[in-house]
Amino acid sequence: MKCCGGTSWLRLSRTLRNVSHRADLFAILLLNLYRARFWCRYICPLGALLGVAAKNPIVRLQRNDEICNNCRLCVTDCQGGANPDIAEGWKPSECFYC
Repeated sequence: MKCCGGTSWLRLSRTLRNVSHRADLFAILLLNLYRARFWCRYICPLGALLGVAAKNPIVRLQRNDEICNNCRLCVTDCQGGANPDIAEGWKPSECFYC
């Protein structure tokens, strides 16, 4: 079946689907500006599984205030964005025990 001056419905459907995928990708990139690692934190199923596993870990990262000199090296090395340098702001669900 033809529509729109010779373009088939299937071709139009594919075009709309591509536009939709690009809009989704663009939206996720914009949401990363709002919250770092937005995909990993809120949408990715693997991120959710790791977060659940990190809620009650066998081994937990602890900060020793007597040794810590606030050099913030732990923040630059933390790939999970768990903020290990701030005791109140530390998020154990985002700690991957690197």
